[in-house]
Amino acid sequence: MNRKLIFGFLITFTLMASLSFIPITFEDAIPVSSTDEIRVLQYNIHFGLEVNVGFEIDKFTEVITEVKPNIVGMQEMVINFPGNGFLDVYTSMVDIMDSLGYEYYYVSKGSIAYLKNAFFSQYEILNASTYFYSVNEVYSRNLIRMVLDVNGIETVIYVTHITHLTETETVSTQMEELTSLISDDLVNYDNVITMGDFNLEPDSAEIIKMGELLNDSWSVANPGEAGPTFPSDIEVLDSPLIRIDYIFVSSLIGVLGCDIYNTHFSDHLPLHCDVKLS
Repeated sequence: MNRKLIFGFLITFTLMASLSFIPITFEDAIPVSSTDEIRVLQYNIHFGLEVNVGFEIDKFTEVITEVKPNIVGMQEMVINFPGNGFLDVYTSMVDIMDSLGYEYYYVSKGSIAYLKNAFFSQYEILNASTYFYSVNEVYSRNLIRMVLDVNGIETVIYVTHITHLTETETVSTQMEELTSLISDDLVNYDNVITMGDFNLEPDSAEIIKMGELLNDSWSVANPGEAGPTFPSDIEVLDSPLIRIDYIFVSSLIGVLGCDIYNTHFSDHLPLHCDVKLS
């Protein structure tokens, strides 16, 4: 059985469908970088559910206030999804991120996008779109693509969530479609950043092929270090086992450093990298 499914069975949630979210205000917004150096955060937020607790969306603010990213990619952002008791995670997260100074945001569009990708930015989004992979199993997986104006530098951002059914042809098809889109953008843009939960380990054929197109920021910043991001629940396991979350950057983007924030709010650990745009 797929390891991610096994880990999922180990986690029990206590949900109250009637639970309401009370917006939280913060004294200080996250500082905005006015240079070509920015901090990127990749985080699968697990439907807004804290591991072994339930709906605790406000606790995800700790990650944002501690890491202080300039742009954020998230997965498993849901609006009306039975897996978390039909709670509106997206609206709650928008309230939180807006209070922290993330003025611009975009989420996967389309009624079939139950597992939505979301993006929050301190910089203006010039255009944004949703792409649905042609082959899917269980959920309609997708990617979102944004073009940002980062202090005068046009930067393309992809946020995606590849299928967890890695032993099927679905994963290779989705990765081929993703890399094809990225290849087209590399013709016209020097700065391309792709982040997401890929559900693939670094030695997989698909990630190796992606590494031929873009640089794996973690490997650049921390050569030889494993950097596992899943699962986060150390009550079940001594430590995370595998690295399946990535931030990839085009060759002209410099990687200044990468780190993983240690928290159990989601079943994934948040990955963040400092990069220097071209």
